[in-house]
Amino acid sequence: MFSKKMGTALALILFFMFTVVLLPTFGARGGQEHPADSVFQVLIAPFQEGFTRISSFVSTTWTNYFDLVETARENKELRREVESLQLIVHECGETRRQNSRLKNLLGFAQDEGGRVVTALVTAEDPSDTFQAIYINRGSIHGVEPGLAVAAPAGVVGRIIDVSPYQSKVLLITDPNFAMDARVARTRARGILEGAADGPCQFKYVMQQEDVNLGDMVVTSGMDKVFPPGISVGVVSRVRKAEQGMFQGIVVTPFVDFSRLEEVLVLLNSEPPPEQEMP
Repeated sequence: MFSKKMGTALALILFFMFTVVLLPTFGARGGQEHPADSVFQVLIAPFQEGFTRISSFVSTTWTNYFDLVETARENKELRREVESLQLIVHECGETRRQNSRLKNLLGFAQDEGGRVVTALVTAEDPSDTFQAIYINRGSIHGVEPGLAVAAPAGVVGRIIDVSPYQSKVLLITDPNFAMDARVARTRARGILEGAADGPCQFKYVMQQEDVNLGDMVVTSGMDKVFPPGISVGVVSRVRKAEQGMFQGIVVTPFVDFSRLEEVLVLLNSEPPPEQEMP
């Protein structure tokens, strides 16, 4: 059963189709205009105008919809191209930074002279026993326990464990690390040791020695491990006790170990015997 509203709507639709589709054919009968044609044309004129506007609106909306779909597709493609270009720029920037670091490392190696080997930092020691890193050079590259490890910024540490293709480096911030060092300005000597809280302790510096905040500490070469004059760190705290023989000095290393990526291993002056490749 049709409701009253549905019946009214159906009647309007039929009337609309009749006036728009059928009535225009009346004027074409035998080339003569029927008197009723004028009346009907007056009646249907508003409907024809409305139909034209609706048709134009639907056509425009449909066209705009496809334009939006095409625009969305183009935007998606452009976003992909932008992301690809950003990745290329990032890779170029990273390559440029790596080349700069390697250039500095090469310059440092040339300044130090002797036999050296460059290495990449591959991992940090996951245990709490040592503050250490792993590098991708081992015994087949001439690396052996006890060798000094440095970076352009300064001293990194010492080799403590070696396998054919990998080595473990004890950092200067580890409490088990110790080396002979001196203040660059006054040549005051002491022993640099790692500390659990991060910075290093510069021990056994006599009370009468002239040591100030900001002084640079360098290797002394007296331990026969590190060549003399390699940067170690800067004096960040000085405490002169009223009693006792030694000052309390804290040294902050120059090397930022959280950002360390490449290092230099200072090899012995004589090359090791050749090893048979596995």
